[in-house]
Amino acid sequence: MERDLLKISMISHWQPKIVRIVPTYGDEKGIILIAVLSLIAILSIAGTTAVITTTTDIKISSNYKTGVQAFYTAEAGIQDGINRLLNGIIIDNAKTDTNWNSTSTYSSDGFTNSFTLSHVINGGNVVNDSNGNPLYTITSTGTSSSSKKVVETVFSLTYDAVFHDSLLGCDGIYASSSIDTDSYNSGNGTYESQTPENSGNIRTTNSDANITMASSSNIKGNANSTGNMTINSSAHVNGDANATGNLTMYSSSKVSGNANTAGSLTMVSSARIYGNAHATGNISMSSSSQIDGNAITVGTITMSSSSGILGNATAGGTVSINSGSSVSGTVTQNYTGYSGYPGVPPADCDPIDTSAFFNDNAVPIASSNDNGELSPLYYNIFTNSFSIGASNSYTLGDAGESKKYYFSTVSVTSSSQLTIAGNVTLYVNGNFSFSSSSDLVLASGAKLTVYITGAVSVGSSGKINAANDKKPGHFFLWSSANSANNSDYKVTLTSSSDVYAAIYAPRAAISITSSVGLYGAVRGKYINITSSGDFHYDEALKNMAVGNPTGYKIVSWREVN
Repeated sequence: MERDLLKISMISHWQPKIVRIVPTYGDEKGIILIAVLSLIAILSIAGTTAVITTTTDIKISSNYKTGVQAFYTAEAGIQDGINRLLNGIIIDNAKTDTNWNSTSTYSSDGFTNSFTLSHVINGGNVVNDSNGNPLYTITSTGTSSSSKKVVETVFSLTYDAVFHDSLLGCDGIYASSSIDTDSYNSGNGTYESQTPENSGNIRTTNSDANITMASSSNIKGNANSTGNMTINSSAHVNGDANATGNLTMYSSSKVSGNANTAGSLTMVSSARIYGNAHATGNISMSSSSQIDGNAITVGTITMSSSSGILGNATAGGTVSINSGSSVSGTVTQNYTGYSGYPGVPPADCDPIDTSAFFNDNAVPIASSNDNGELSPLYYNIFTNSFSIGASNSYTLGDAGESKKYYFSTVSVTSSSQLTIAGNVTLYVNGNFSFSSSSDLVLASGAKLTVYITGAVSVGSSGKINAANDKKPGHFFLWSSANSANNSDYKVTLTSSSDVYAAIYAPRAAISITSSVGLYGAVRGKYINITSSGDFHYDEALKNMAVGNPTGYKIVSWREVN
């Protein structure tokens, strides 16, 4: 028993004990401070980054803003320069001068910009557009704060064409002997080198202005009258004949196109219209006259003596078919669905405003000109008159240069010659006369612009720009002369003279006599033609830079920086 108790006692003494071991780290009082400082550092870095990013964004936004402002400020200079040309604040009187306006600098009111305006130059010459008008370049610099933008554009000016017709008489056109009109394009060569086209139109613009075509006249184009139109025997209008008043066609006269009148249409003795006929008044046909197309009128249709309508006959009143006459189509009477032809609308006789045009372009030449280089043998410094005596010659201008001269009168007497070299502008505050057999010669490449306040006369067999290039667009004659009536002639072209020119004289009566050959265009108050004449409209004049500009066309645009 004791032995068993001793064994139990020994087992009890050798019982293993579980000992708890706790690691020791030392002093832990600073750990919280370190954690807080670390967090503050992280937050500081994040805040600084945010501030830097925000500041950068603000600077970028500010730079973008001032950059945009500088750009549009520069663009304002472009528009300002164009508008100054359009409005006549800057005037280009030297369209072939490579140095024109090249030293001038401008700025726009209310904008921090500066810009230059000059011709585009290439190879020592002014560059032109397809219509022969000079190209301009504007370089504009705009600033805003520290930003700067430079913009450059190339453009040309556009013009309202004032020469659409071979002959335009605001108050009327009267031909007592046959006239022929047609058209060509001097840009494609001389008239003789081309087949004539059918744009030789004749026209009036003022209310009640009549057109009378003499027997055997041949109009290769349209005839438009704001008054009555009379087509005499065997005369031929190859295009349309339009009249606000009455339209009368005599024996064997023809209209190849349509005939339209806001008055009455009268056809006699084999007169013929190949197209349709429209009238507001009555239509009267007799003696084998014929309309190949339809005839329609608000009034009546009366047909007699074998006259005929190959199309339909429609009238607001009655249709009377008498004495062998006939209508091949349908006859309709008392028709109310046609209100009548409205007529040829009146138009502005002087679309460029001659008074303002002269003030802008001619008057300044009186005080600023190149008269000092003229020979005293031909130029009188006391009277400002210029004259060339019989069988003499003289040259105005220099090749490749632009010159301006002011004269009280210009007189070139018989068998004399005045030659124009370079680009010459004359302001003649008086009369301009070329006597019989005298010549006005434009050297090759030369151009002449004449502003004249008095009478213009070209004597028999005179030659005006009838040598070398023979381009009507190289000789513009602008007249401010006023005719007291339609027989007070301020422009006179006489027998057998050849004239290559564009003549603009909206206040002047014009007399053209005896076999004049005119290449180009004529616009006058009233045109009286006697003893025949040939008129060849130059279609290149439609796009020439004449008058004051009315718009512009951008050729190229770029931002330089």
